Amino acid sequence: MDVAERAGVAKGTVSRVLNNYPDFQVSEEIRERIKKAVVDLNYIPHIGAASLAGKKTRIIAVVWPIGSAPVELALMKRISSQLQKNGYMPYICDMPDDLQEATQLIDDLAQRGVDGMIIAGDDCEIVANGEFYSRFKAVVVETSVPLDITGCDQVVRDQTTAFRQATEHFARSGRHHPLLVMSSQSTSRKEKISVFTDACRSQSLELLTNACVTSPYVPWKPVPGNVVEFLDHLLQNEKFPFDAVLCETDMIALTVMSWLRKRELHVPDDVALIGFNNSDITPFTDPPLASIDRRIDETFNALCEMLFARLDNKDRPEQKYELPMRFIWRESAGGEPPEEANR
Repeated sequence: MDVAERAGVAKGTVSRVLNNYPDFQVSEEIRERIKKAVVDLNYIPHIGAASLAGKKTRIIAVVWPIGSAPVELALMKRISSQLQKNGYMPYICDMPDDLQEATQLIDDLAQRGVDGMIIAGDDCEIVANGEFYSRFKAVVVETSVPLDITGCDQVVRDQTTAFRQATEHFARSGRHHPLLVMSSQSTSRKEKISVFTDACRSQSLELLTNACVTSPYVPWKPVPGNVVEFLDHLLQNEKFPFDAVLCETDMIALTVMSWLRKRELHVPDDVALIGFNNSDITPFTDPPLASIDRRIDETFNALCEMLFARLDNKDRPEQKYELPMRFIWRESAGGEPPEEANR
């Protein structure tokens, strides 16, 4: 006996109730009868069958670098929660570094009939290609640079503005020799180095040897241990040649702060220090850590609004929402807070 027969209604009514059709009107009494029939028969809808029939599967793939900063993982969790609240099943996938693997992943998602996709990844060519996007009802791309592609909406979190603000502050507060410290697990390393060096040159800051460094990745050692060993290699005659440090993450920045303190170098008097991600802990360090804000709240809102709007209307004009990252001044950066930094 199927659900429709048990509830005494048409099969179409059951389908519309179980799939939460927004414009379908049905009495609460009928809805309760259907729910009871589902429970009595232990009925589980087959999503794959809905896909084969060309209907909505109500599955959204969230393709995101799993090794991202904690604030990015928190963003992914918020997106997943919002999808569930809106009646969609989130399908979380790690964004592969390898182009062939990324291509295979998106092809698999399309074949499984997922309704939409939120995808992030600056280094992966598949993101900039966009040849698969027409196979989904809705695609929203999160990137750090605007992409010249069609078939998707974009949320652009450009880091150029934040790097410019940080280097301007270094120059304004009398710093001359900045250092950029990254992890070997970093995404978009080349872009970050390019943005940093261009910003420094525009402020006439001198880029010393090893001004843009990547600490080696040692699987059996945590990131702080790798950074400490790498900083030791930067010493010249037991002297640290840099007077300002911009770090790729707040965790790296706190490691640098501890390393400097052990060498009796004070932040910010001797070395100005800026992290990246604007983690919750940054206002509570000693001194409070300046950082780069990824604008997580606004990114979450933009990604969800674009996705749901596209699912409701696949033919709406493509949207591109720019959210430039921004420098958040705190005492570790030294000097006076710039007027534009904390707006």
